[in-house]
Amino acid sequence: RRSLDSDETATISLSFCWQNLTSKEQDAVTTLWLTNGVIKDRELCQRRLPDVAALARIGNEIVGVASIFQAPYEPANAVFLGYRSFVSPRARGGFTATRLLKHTYTELNKIYEESESIKHLQGIAYVLQNDKLNRHVHKPMGPDVRSFLIGYLKEMQMRVRYFDGAKVSLHRDAPS
Repeated sequence: RRSLDSDETATISLSFCWQNLTSKEQDAVTTLWLTNGVIKDRELCQRRLPDVAALARIGNEIVGVASIFQAPYEPANAVFLGYRSFVSPRARGGFTATRLLKHTYTELNKIYEESESIKHLQGIAYVLQNDKLNRHVHKPMGPDVRSFLIGYLKEMQMRVRYFDGAKVSLHRDAPS
């Protein structure tokens, strides 16, 4: 549950919608992105809509969006699903962003276990863009999301969470 500015309390619900957004959801996500300056124009929004994987809602209003994209990471000889999210100011706090990440991972992990469609991917990767989190999350294995620190991008932590049973084939430059 999330406490709002007024005396009301709202429950944030999460839904997984990868490759299955309705036209009404597409319009609501586009409006959310444009209104909050996440994406600057409607055409760019249209290009990103197929990447939307999960939604956070208060009632019928979409207040958070998670999207994914293929992200090769050569140092690990792996390809991950890059993860990015936006939570509206109205729904921030209360671990909404963390819940959205966990929900997206859980649903993608089910797909990984049940079908071949994403077997070529090893997990999800993301960058901690929240300054407060970057200062306070300092363990190599994050306790909340069970992610691993793999490096830094412009002083922000890059983290990955592998799908259950994922394998990475390490290559060598010269035979041993």
